[in-house]
Amino acid sequence: MGCYVLPVPKPSAIPGARTTLVLSLVLSFIGICGLMRGYGFVSVTADDLDRAAETNQVFAARRNLDEAETSSPVLVGVQVGNLLASGLLLFASVLLTARRRSALWWTQQALIANILYTLANIATMTWFSYGHASLVRDTYLALDWPADVPVLISHVLGTAFFGLLMLTLYLVLFRVLRRADVREFVQREAS
Repeated sequence: MGCYVLPVPKPSAIPGARTTLVLSLVLSFIGICGLMRGYGFVSVTADDLDRAAETNQVFAARRNLDEAETSSPVLVGVQVGNLLASGLLLFASVLLTARRRSALWWTQQALIANILYTLANIATMTWFSYGHASLVRDTYLALDWPADVPVLISHVLGTAFFGLLMLTLYLVLFRVLRRADVREFVQREAS
């Protein structure tokens, strides 16, 4: 009497499997980066800034600006929001990987939370930069920034550009999440 083995399809042959895996990995990566950035911002002390300034010219030039940023209750509050939104991304990634019934809902909420955080970060960093224009200018000039290039506008545009890049990424991920093959795969395999 022989043993009959049921054919098992390759995971890549299942519609939506590969896309869901990539979506989950990207959410994990962004979530980990956001947690590291938020925790680093919230937990930095003046002693940490002093030690960094002793070892690196860039940190020495940024010392006063970094101290002003980390002592601003508004910026710290936004970074606490970053910790929460990034934690949601990791949680959603785990749910997608485990294919739980609520994975699609949690992923959608995590992306919306990160979109809101990114908008808040752009707004507060712009507000902070204009409120501390002399610190921003002194920092850039200490780093040999060309004198004929407007420092404050460059700083704000750099912050806004990175924020818009992240917003674009979140919208692409949101669109991938709404794809029929991803939704069907997660719902079909949900436990």
